[in-house]
Amino acid sequence: REEGEAPKGIKMSKVGGQITCSSCNRTGHNMKSCTNNAAATKHHGNAHIVRERSRKRKLQKEAYEAETSKKSKVMC
Repeated sequence: REEGEAPKGIKMSKVGGQITCSSCNRTGHNMKSCTNNAAATKHHGNAHIVRERSRKRKLQKEAYEAETSKKSKVMC
């Protein structure tokens, strides 16, 4: 920059800052690397795959329940 030229923006620097964990409120790590929170560190896979499997299980369960209810009505 030339002498007297103003800085372009007011972007904050990460240098000298400390990370604080949002789970345990300690400094030096974040929630993902927190050793106190096992649930946050567990990898849950791709969300779209998890949703698809859940929907598939739900449909299979509904089909099974519908089939068993038909059988029980026929037997009565």
